[in-house]
Amino acid sequence: MKDGRTHLAHNVEHAVDMSTGAVVAVIVQEASKGDSQTVVRTIEQARRKLDALDESRQQQADHIREMVLDRGYHSNATMTFLQREGIRQLRGRARSWQASLEEQA
Repeated sequence: MKDGRTHLAHNVEHAVDMSTGAVVAVIVQEASKGDSQTVVRTIEQARRKLDALDESRQQQADHIREMVLDRGYHSNATMTFLQREGIRQLRGRARSWQASLEEQA
């Protein structure tokens, strides 16, 4: 912009294997969408990449068991999705779960 400010047009998300440090997936998302709206797409891409690796090795595994997410991802819909998919979310600070018992589980 003319006054020197910039507007974020894209948001890059990545999935990293925490035990090895390997980058599993990198995806460019629209910046007009919040983190909680884009995380599912990132998880799906990471799963596809890991599944393709398993096919080449002729083995099957459930790779994504835990996730570390910053505060921007903690919508009720995201928490419900992770629970339904069997993905445990590792948290930093506690969240207020009043009136959100399903998401808390």
